[in-house]
Amino acid sequence: MNGAWTAAAGALSCSGIALVAWWAVSRLPEPDEVDELPHLPQSPAWTKPSYASVARRRGWVVSTLLVAALLGAWASTLAEPWPWLAWGSAGLVLVTVDLATTYLPVRLHWWAAGMTVVGVAAVLVRDPAPGRVLTVVAGAALATAFFWLVWRITGAFGFGDVRLAVPLGALAGLLGWSGWFGALLAGTALGAVHGLLVSLWRRRHPSGLGSAFPYGPALWVGPWVALALT
Repeated sequence: MNGAWTAAAGALSCSGIALVAWWAVSRLPEPDEVDELPHLPQSPAWTKPSYASVARRRGWVVSTLLVAALLGAWASTLAEPWPWLAWGSAGLVLVTVDLATTYLPVRLHWWAAGMTVVGVAAVLVRDPAPGRVLTVVAGAALATAFFWLVWRITGAFGFGDVRLAVPLGALAGLLGWSGWFGALLAGTALGAVHGLLVSLWRRRHPSGLGSAFPYGPALWVGPWVALALT
C-alpha cells in the first residue's frame, strides 16, 4: 500500500509541475536574437508557432501530463527521485515546446535545468562520495563542451541544445560513467534516427525548415534510456 501511495504522489507531483510549466509557456515572450540565439531563419514557407498557441494544443498538453504522471510514478520508486521528477515534468514540457517550435525557450530552460540541477545537488548532499561528485561535475562539463564544439564547428543544432547538455550531463553523471556514456549515446542515436526519418518525410512533404529538426527531445530521452538499462 505504501508503494502505491508513493507512486501516486510521484505521478501527481510530476504532472502538477508539468501543468504549471505549460501555464508558464503560455506567457513566455517570443524569442529575439539576444535572448534566444535562434538557429533557424524564418521563411515565407514556415513561421515559428507562438508559445501561447503551442500551450493551447490540448492534445499535446494532455499527452505530456500523462507521460509526466507515468514518469513520476516510476521516479518515485527510485532511492533518489528528485532530479528525475524535475526532468520528467518541466524538462518534458521544455522539449515538447522544442518539438513544436524548434526552440528551447531560455526562461523555461533555466527553470527546468535549475530544478534538475538542484535535485542532483540534493542527491550529492545525501551521498557526497568524491567519486560520484566528480562524475556529476565532469559529466556536466564534458557534455556541455562536446555539444558546444559541435555547435561551434558544424552548426548542426541550436545553442539551446548546448544549454540542455548541462542538466543532461549532470543527471546522467548520477548513473556513473557507464550511465553517462549510455545517456549521450542513446540521445545522439535517437536524434540521428529522428533526423533520418524527418529527411525521408520531407522528400515527399517539403518544409520551410529544410533539413532542420528539433534535437532536444532525443537528448531528453537519453538519460531515461540509461536509467532503464542501469
